[in-house]
Amino acid sequence: MQTLSLQQADLIRILQSRHTKTAIRVINLLLVIWIASMLATLTWDLLSPEEAVEQTETVTETAALPVSPDRQLISQMPAWHLMGVAKQGNQPVQTTTSLDAPETKLKLILKGALASTDPEHARAIIADPRGKELQYAVGEKLPGNAELSEIHADRIILKRNGRFETLRLPKDKKSSNTVASRSVRARPTASPQRRLNNARQQLKKGANLANLVRATPKRGKGGKTIGYILSPGRDPDLFTQVGLQQGDVAIQINDIKLDNPTNSARALKSMQSGDSVSVTVLRGGQEQIVSLDWPE
Repeated sequence: MQTLSLQQADLIRILQSRHTKTAIRVINLLLVIWIASMLATLTWDLLSPEEAVEQTETVTETAALPVSPDRQLISQMPAWHLMGVAKQGNQPVQTTTSLDAPETKLKLILKGALASTDPEHARAIIADPRGKELQYAVGEKLPGNAELSEIHADRIILKRNGRFETLRLPKDKKSSNTVASRSVRARPTASPQRRLNNARQQLKKGANLANLVRATPKRGKGGKTIGYILSPGRDPDLFTQVGLQQGDVAIQINDIKLDNPTNSARALKSMQSGDSVSVTVLRGGQEQIVSLDWPE
């Protein structure tokens, strides 16, 4: 008992010493700082849980994207322009202007049309009131303060005073084309010479060349047009009987090279007026000449 009392007295003496009191104050200060830090962290977590969740989700999604090829493809698809890139300027919009375009009152005559899926290659031959014939491209000015907006197989769409108007092939020419087409369908056994004569009459009366053959621009190096890929038109038998074959590339007609839209319009004009037609085609990598003698 006496030993225990002595130890307690020593302990009390140690605790009451100046150095011991300083150490206790330091320990108490550290405990206060640690408790304050813990309380601050807990308070921050309680007040902003949604932000922490959003950051976690964002990091998770960002980390998941690189391992998902399908997501990458979907995100890149808008930049591929799968439906093509719309050209600005004079490119015709076939489904809008044609629906609201009354017949024009201008004294113009549509003599011929070279329609194309590429508006830059389309041409129209138009006669003014004095009978002067000129060829026009989409976007060019026409007599009567009008602008050529679209070129179709049987008509053109022009823009005048902010409104769209239609100029068609003359009715007698359209009816002649219809009669010729009906004649071919009603009498499939008609001679090639007779059908060839009908074809020439269609051309002379201003019908579009697409009534006889289908032509698609063929481009070479640098995107330059070198000719037109030919395929049968409304009369496949006549197409083959005159010596043409599916896939022939017409590069020249009557010594006129088909390397630009202007020459193509000139070649069409020469087919209307001449007694014969000489077509140079590329077939199997070799040039061949197909000659047509129009029947009288």
